[in-house]
Amino acid sequence: MKITQQLIDGLVTIIKIGPKLNRDQREEIRTIVGELGDELQRALKMAIAYLEKAPRINEDQAYSDYLSNSTSKLLSAFNEFEICSGIYGLHDRFNQAFDPTRYSINLGSIQKVHDLIDSLGDGERMVIDGMDKLTEDLREMAWEFDAASDDDKEVIRRQINTFIKLSIGSIESDRKNIKRTVREVLKVM
Repeated sequence: MKITQQLIDGLVTIIKIGPKLNRDQREEIRTIVGELGDELQRALKMAIAYLEKAPRINEDQAYSDYLSNSTSKLLSAFNEFEICSGIYGLHDRFNQAFDPTRYSINLGSIQKVHDLIDSLGDGERMVIDGMDKLTEDLREMAWEFDAASDDDKEVIRRQINTFIKLSIGSIESDRKNIKRTVREVLKVM
């Protein structure tokens, strides 16, 4: 009878704790995905604000310096460890076959959530890589601007400002895609 009582006690414990663990695990996923999306959107907004300032700088040397320093300024907006760790940790938990987090979601939604989390993880990696390319391009343009004759500087400045405007549009598009993806994950949860 002791075994029967232990089994009954165990089942009662599972009945009491099971729904709470499910709810807690779903909340943990919502928190990680929400915080990641917020942090990434904040970093992209900082990048946009940084880029928007450049065309308003009139003095040539200050303009060139601003473009040249974009690498350290923009990439500091992305603390890559902080941005990546939450989504990669969550992704790893979903990939572990026996982790109960997988089962805190309606069984029909597991693959959809997994796909959305994969997409969000790829999206933030793409944005970080895109920032590397953007800052490299801005640095090269600053060198070209510095080397140009006074007569050519205005033409090069217009080209750089056009490039910046297009880059801002691309970053804003990335930000909206991230926001949409986070909302899709939270809606499924």
